[in-house]
Amino acid sequence: MNRISTAGRVLPVIFLPALLMVACSQPPSELVGTAHESERMAVAEGAQDYAPEAMAEVAEARAALEAELAVQEQRWGIRRSYDQAEQLAEAYRATSLRASVEAGEARDAAHAATEQSIADSQVLLAQVRDMIAHAPVGKGSAADLAALRADLDAAEDGLDAAQELMLTEKYLEAQSSATSSMDMIDRVRASLDQARLARAF
Repeated sequence: MNRISTAGRVLPVIFLPALLMVACSQPPSELVGTAHESERMAVAEGAQDYAPEAMAEVAEARAALEAELAVQEQRWGIRRSYDQAEQLAEAYRATSLRASVEAGEARDAAHAATEQSIADSQVLLAQVRDMIAHAPVGKGSAADLAALRADLDAAEDGLDAAQELMLTEKYLEAQSSATSSMDMIDRVRASLDQARLARAF
């Protein structure tokens, strides 16, 4: 009875370290899954467009984690250790969350800046149209004024396109379109100012 009892007490002690080593050799699947979900959230926030540098860091963090997991997978079961993988998974998750935040902030800033750019461009457009309307038409100036009006029409089309893009939350594209329109309106105004100085019309 004593031998059996002693064996019953010794066997768990012998196998406990082995069981612990096996338990510790399991990959941190839940933490890795959370990190991947964090990256998907960043992509949904538009981080690839609004926070490209942060997303490059996310890709590096993911690659480092995948490399470490692959290294451990090649090792014999009881020699595997996922301590480093856990740290890399946490770094991957944190980097993804930061990219998501940066993207949200950049998107909001682009939204506000584009709205302001469109509003400013519309005011300037009206002013320059008024300049053309009151410009005296002299010999040879009618064709020049018609060309300037055509440029303003194109700029107005660009502003309309920017507003359509805003409705679909394509703020970077809208910003580009609004900026191009503003530049065109500025060029027309500069042409009118130069013509006035030269008394062309």
